[in-house]
Amino acid sequence: MTERVVPAARKTYLQGSRPDIRVPMREVPLTNGDAVVLYDTSGPYTDPAARTDVRRGLPALREAWIAERGDTAPYEGRAVRPGDDGRRAPVREGLLPRRPR
Repeated sequence: MTERVVPAARKTYLQGSRPDIRVPMREVPLTNGDAVVLYDTSGPYTDPAARTDVRRGLPALREAWIAERGDTAPYEGRAVRPGDDGRRAPVREGLLPRRPR
């Protein structure tokens, strides 16, 4: 995860379809003086104005507009179990042979 400003590029935002949606872009200068604007997938971690805490996670920006659609229902999921990491899943599902320990 990148937690620093990307050199030689400027983070910018386009207005989304709603007032609370901003689409992250990155303006990259070219050697001829022009610039190309790219969709930026790095999230807020490369925005110098953003305050982030990896222990708290990101704000639930989509929660309100997903709820407004009226086509979803929240539910309480089960507790996380040690096997959820998927490391042993191929063996458990019989996709890989067990190795002696």
